[in-house]
Amino acid sequence: MKSSLAGVRTLMSTAALQYNKFKQQVAEEGKVFTFTIEGEYLVFPVRGQEVIPFWSSRRRIMTVQKSHQQYLRYEITEMGLDEFIQWFPKLAEERIFIGTNWSGTRLEGYDVSTQDLQAGIEYWLNRESEE
Repeated sequence: MKSSLAGVRTLMSTAALQYNKFKQQVAEEGKVFTFTIEGEYLVFPVRGQEVIPFWSSRRRIMTVQKSHQQYLRYEITEMGLDEFIQWFPKLAEERIFIGTNWSGTRLEGYDVSTQDLQAGIEYWLNRESEE
C-alpha cells in the first residue's frame, strides 16, 4: 500500500514562531523592550502565574500600542541583554515568567521560565559566535 503525505503540512503555531524569533532577535540585537508605568514593570496574571511581557524589537512593541490603544499610556522601556539576563535569578525566585513577543488581537504568546529562556538565548548566542 502506498502512503502519501502530499498536501499535509506541519505548521508551528504563531506563538511558537514568535518565541523562536524572540530568542534569535534578542541574541542578535542584544536588547529587549517592555512596558513600564512610573518605572514599574507591568505584571500580568496568566493561567495562575505572574508574567512580565517583553518584545524583541521596538517595532513589535509599538505595533502592540497601535493595535491596543490602552497601552499608549505606558512607557516603552529598553533593556540591554546583559541586564535582562542578570535579572533572571530574581524573577525565578519570585516565580515570574517572561511573556515573549505577545501579538495578535488577544496578545497571545509563550510565557516561559527564565531558565528556559536563558537556555534558548544562549543557544542563539553560541550559534552566532560559531558563524
